[in-house]
Amino acid sequence: MDTSHATLSRLLSGRSRPDFSTCAKLAGFLRLRVARVLELAGYAEVGALTGTDDAFLEEAVGRWTRLREEDKRFLLQVMQTLLDASADSQ
Repeated sequence: MDTSHATLSRLLSGRSRPDFSTCAKLAGFLRLRVARVLELAGYAEVGALTGTDDAFLEEAVGRWTRLREEDKRFLLQVMQTLLDASADSQ
């Protein structure tokens, strides 16, 4: 999986939660849908992603894993700003 033993140990012990890239790797390694791994990792309620367009989700996660770290940080900042603005307007 190209993941360190320390990272796997933290995941298995519950001391940390996998990021999206690790979820995608786990899904491929375990031959599970990425949506299911995201649910199990706590990014969505179990069953919440059922019925979603799995191909779209798989592609989105795949694209995310290929982004440079600086681009991931930028996109996360944009998403947080949008969430904050949405919360402020309610």
